[in-house]
Amino acid sequence: MLFAPGLPAAVDALLQRAVALRHSDPAEAERLLLNAAARFPDCLPAHFALYKYYANRRSLAQAEDAARRALREAARQGGFACRLGLREPAGERHPYEAGGAGHFYLFTLKALAFIKLRRNEAAAAEDILALLLALDPEDRSGASVVRQLADAVEEDG
Repeated sequence: MLFAPGLPAAVDALLQRAVALRHSDPAEAERLLLNAAARFPDCLPAHFALYKYYANRRSLAQAEDAARRALREAARQGGFACRLGLREPAGERHPYEAGGAGHFYLFTLKALAFIKLRRNEAAAAEDILALLLALDPEDRSGASVVRQLADAVEEDG
């Protein structure tokens, strides 16, 4: 599995090992992912791997915490405000560059909206989806998929 082109070898080794162990030794996989995120806090793929790991294990509170840390780091790297749960001011656009911090921010917001849905926090998911719509009206992040899930949850609820 390739996490990102140009990923430092030390980070890649930790992430690859964690992926290999995620089923046979989940505690060790988690330790490796936490180690990668701590040792390389500016490495966005390390943050992605951590929140994805927790989400897949249905450790949703931990997935949310990891995603929020990832969003803060992406905003810091991209030089834009991290507006978690707040609607974006009218006319303010989010910088989006494929593969960059803006790209990562949008996809992590989408993941956070999904996590919120899985935690039965539909109102919080709606706020995040509204923010995503403001930041990414062209739906380059694919947030419309989570929007469809949210709509289905609303209809069932």
